Amino acid sequence: MTEPRPGQRWISETEPELGPGGVRPSPPGRVRLRFPLTGETRVYAWPGAPIERLRLAPGDRFLTPAGERVVTAVADADGLLVYHTEAGTFREEEITATVTRRGPRDRLDAGSADSCDDFSLRLEALFRRAALRRSPVRGFTGGRVELIPWQLGIAAEVCARPRPRALLADEVGLGKTIEACLILHRLHVTGRADRALILVPEPLVHQWFVELLRRFHLLFSLYDGERCDALETGDPDANPFLDSQLVLAPREWLAENPGRAAQAVSAGWDLLAVDEAHHLAPDSAAYALVESLARDTPSVLLLTATPEQGGAAGHFARLRLLDPERYSDHAAHIRETAGYAALAEEAERRERAGADAGEMGAFLDRCGVGRVMFRHTRAGLAGFPGRVLRAWPLESPDAETRARWLARLLRSLGEDEKVLVIHAGRAAAEAMLELLLREISVKAGVFHEGLTLLQRDRQAAWFSEPDGARLLLCSEIGSEGRNFQFASHLALMDLPRDPDLLEQRIGRLDRIGQKNRVTAHVPYAAGGPEEVLLRWHAEGLGSFTAPVPDAAAVRAATSGRLHAALAGECGADELLLHTKAARRRAAEERERGFDRLLRLRPGAGEDIPRLIREADADTGFEGFCLRLLDHLGMEREELRARSWILQPGNARTASLPGMPPEGLSATFDRSTALQREDIAFFTQDHPLLRGALDLLLGGPAGSASVGVKTGAAANGLMLECCHVVECIAPPALHAERFLPPAPVRTVVDERAADRSDETEIVNWRVEDADALTARRAAAAAAAAGLWEKSAILALARRERVIRGALKRMRQTMEPEIARLRALREAAGTVTEAEISEMTGRQSALEAAIRAAGLRLDCARIVVCRKA
Repeated sequence: MTEPRPGQRWISETEPELGPGGVRPSPPGRVRLRFPLTGETRVYAWPGAPIERLRLAPGDRFLTPAGERVVTAVADADGLLVYHTEAGTFREEEITATVTRRGPRDRLDAGSADSCDDFSLRLEALFRRAALRRSPVRGFTGGRVELIPWQLGIAAEVCARPRPRALLADEVGLGKTIEACLILHRLHVTGRADRALILVPEPLVHQWFVELLRRFHLLFSLYDGERCDALETGDPDANPFLDSQLVLAPREWLAENPGRAAQAVSAGWDLLAVDEAHHLAPDSAAYALVESLARDTPSVLLLTATPEQGGAAGHFARLRLLDPERYSDHAAHIRETAGYAALAEEAERRERAGADAGEMGAFLDRCGVGRVMFRHTRAGLAGFPGRVLRAWPLESPDAETRARWLARLLRSLGEDEKVLVIHAGRAAAEAMLELLLREISVKAGVFHEGLTLLQRDRQAAWFSEPDGARLLLCSEIGSEGRNFQFASHLALMDLPRDPDLLEQRIGRLDRIGQKNRVTAHVPYAAGGPEEVLLRWHAEGLGSFTAPVPDAAAVRAATSGRLHAALAGECGADELLLHTKAARRRAAEERERGFDRLLRLRPGAGEDIPRLIREADADTGFEGFCLRLLDHLGMEREELRARSWILQPGNARTASLPGMPPEGLSATFDRSTALQREDIAFFTQDHPLLRGALDLLLGGPAGSASVGVKTGAAANGLMLECCHVVECIAPPALHAERFLPPAPVRTVVDERAADRSDETEIVNWRVEDADALTARRAAAAAAAAGLWEKSAILALARRERVIRGALKRMRQTMEPEIARLRALREAAGTVTEAEISEMTGRQSALEAAIRAAGLRLDCARIVVCRKA
């Protein structure tokens, strides 16, 4: 295939609704297409891109601003096509609107027909596509995740906003990463976030990469200096961040390279996610980078389990990244939060008076609570097995003594018990491994910053295997982001002074999915600073019993006495008394304010999980998918109930997204998918099934057929047509919520009577007609004017579809606009710009829906014969 060049028009095989795309200058190995109809840009790898050159033939039609034109002849002028029409000539680059190719009527008049089974499959595909694109759980269904209400509730609330920007601040182990991925997946699948940039600490890059691919079928490109240098080899002036739509990069690397940071900012993104956001100190290069990126990115997600680490000023600065207008004055913010106690009392009064969830939600929303920050704590949730401290006094603080203690611990535990060991630094972890192996023969892995990312991933994977390493010795980098909930024993070979850092360590095991009580084993030298620090964490803060939400405030209030106690300048008992008092004050202040309000905030309920469970249980969808794959030529073998082995049977199926050359195993059952991560999880969101649906509907298969119905009440002729009402709008509007490509089915008989709603016709079974019968039926349908009658009926139904879509859109948008205005008047928590953006969005949706076009997608002529 000839390489695309500027001026040519190409069509996306997977997104034909984008219309003709013009070729833009592209780096080697890439093709950039700009689609004028929607304003979208796509970048494809070349060769192998799922795109097709638009080559119209005489008789084909296309739209221009002056109306529809019919091609009479085609010429090639130096690789560019020139189309001759009755109204003059047009260069191919002038074709910017929908193209009408040989339609069903043209095919039937020419004697070209598909089987009735293909027609039925296409008809079902049209209706299923419309339902899937309108689904409120589109993008949520496809995650290989447990259906946890609070996670799905947060994701649904954030995605419903025109500019989803949020601080996801659940306690360690409650699923912030899953929440962020659910939001990303929903926005990506619905077209609102085609370009996404995720910035994470360097040790977590591969973990995020694997989670995105394994749980959500999102294949991100890993970026670092080496990759960028390689991309610039062929074109030094190119921006390497334009080479991929989904990018995952180490935050520190990008922040420390101003040139690369500038390229990332100029590349433009639809969504930015930043993990471990508590490290974004206001005066740091990382903060400046995120601030520059967030300024022009519609959707921004910050993730941290310790939002106030670094103090109130740092927390406020991170809120400012999300909403710089709302959080422009730190002093004003402090005054506002001081009033949360009174708001909490009023909210509880309303609750006692019988206010329902809707009223409570509206009141708290008007107060501005939860508009940006979302936080769940274990105290407000159930199902966690808890944790316990086992302190082990040692006769000596040296490493040899600790190694002998660890060996004794391993011998005392069952052979199948795994132990995570955390040291503050790499050298201590490596030394402990050497000393331990002198005491006991045990399979042990190491995890520290001296290993490459791949080596760390392999060590973590070995530790997770049932027959793998029994213990993993980590430096501090093992305390952030990594999940080891399959283990329940944690050995802390030293204790940090920062209680948030201690919580990060414990949170590697105490998290969702943990089935057993977590035991923290702490060896310490009795009678010295280690014992003081242990007692401060255990007795003063209570860190080993549960997370401490006020840890940062208590640490700030007790840091002086802690330092003095560790130096032997004051007693441990005095330190503990002071710490407990500080903790009580912080808890009372929190309880009076923000946390109390968050606890009163109504939950999202079970609507989203229920709808997902209903989609999971839809065996009709499974049957349709199997028929679709059979039609495309996929080879399959049943593995077990609702699970299949699939093999690409031809080039078309081999090119489907997510289909490896060797084939794959797949299941439609969520419980099986959660147990077997080596099996693909097929849902309405899976890229392979979405690609198969686009492949069918993007081609002519099933668009024209002729059948014979025997045993009819009378001899005659019927024309069955399916038109599609199509709304073309920028993806950011997410118009498909209200008007997806909507099929309109009509049936008229030879007297031009409307038979569309007759049950026996809707469900009829017909056989394929022979060639002679097909030609005669096509001529008779044309002579009887059935095509024209069908078009009139479809136009009337189009108006009903549009009215329904407008009603749904207004029912969604108008209450949201009213809510924002109430927030603006009551609390000032919403800016006028946000309200203007929402009203403009409604106006744009109104115009796009009203302008929805009508296209004949498929038709079948049915010859009725009496028995």
